[in-house]
Amino acid sequence: MGGWHAVEGFISEAGKHSTWAGKFYNTFFDVFRLLFLVSIVDNTFKDKKLKCDTKMPGCSQMCTNRFLPIDVIVFWAIQIFTVCLPTVIYMTYVVHKTKEIKDARARREEVEGKAREKRKIELTFEKKFIQACKDEIILTDGHIVAETEQMEFVLQDVEEEAKMLEEDAEIVEKVCKEEIMATKAMDRSSMTPPKLFLGYFSMVLCRTLIEAGFISFYFKIYIFDLVMPKIYYCDATPCLSKTACFVSRPNEKTYVLHIMFILACFTLSCSIFELLNLGLSAPIKAWKNRHKDITNDPRYAPEEHTLIPTFAA
Repeated sequence: MGGWHAVEGFISEAGKHSTWAGKFYNTFFDVFRLLFLVSIVDNTFKDKKLKCDTKMPGCSQMCTNRFLPIDVIVFWAIQIFTVCLPTVIYMTYVVHKTKEIKDARARREEVEGKAREKRKIELTFEKKFIQACKDEIILTDGHIVAETEQMEFVLQDVEEEAKMLEEDAEIVEKVCKEEIMATKAMDRSSMTPPKLFLGYFSMVLCRTLIEAGFISFYFKIYIFDLVMPKIYYCDATPCLSKTACFVSRPNEKTYVLHIMFILACFTLSCSIFELLNLGLSAPIKAWKNRHKDITNDPRYAPEEHTLIPTFAA
């Protein structure tokens, strides 16, 4: 049962990145298909051996092998695990990619924060420098020394630059606050990165094809299709002639076959509806923009630590 809980966990996690059709698919898959297979199907198909009207050694076993080349429970278990495989791969990629994006955003905030602090320090230094220049021009009693016309022009330039620096400092402070708020808002409301969207689209497409393949393969390997016969006439070797073999609880097994087939078709329909909901223009656009990723920006690339070998003297 631990394997089933792991599968359910991956499917539930995938629902965070899916559309409404995908969320409905995941809920339906968890509640009905997995639980139905584990709780009901196992008991119904427990007695899979046929009881044949013969005493020929090996006849019953060979007829059972022909009637059930693959145990129905095993077939459905393989089907469900295989359908879940793209979801597991996608979720592994999501965990890896999400960590990369989170680290890149943290590095972006650090780089932009250092740039803002550097600009503030530069403005503060310039203001102090200009103030020092004014102090050299002004006497202790506060009157301006303007011995020459040139000195008066210098003082005017210094005062104008000081005023501009005050305005620049206010603008920089306001811009810094706006940049921080815009960055946080962009991170909260940004759309799914192109690579994650392509991964999700590929996951839905793969599970749709796998589901359709298993449904078609089912009708090729089982001779009873969706109706479990009460009597199966077998002529497999070493049976001498057509031998009547009896199936236990055929009606119950028929109902279970119908339910499992309906569940498979329903989940397949949900996947198809989700593909239609995603459309073709969005994956094409995501493919063209797949390189527009914050993790590909060299400014926010992780620092590489080079190991320098040391040699003993």
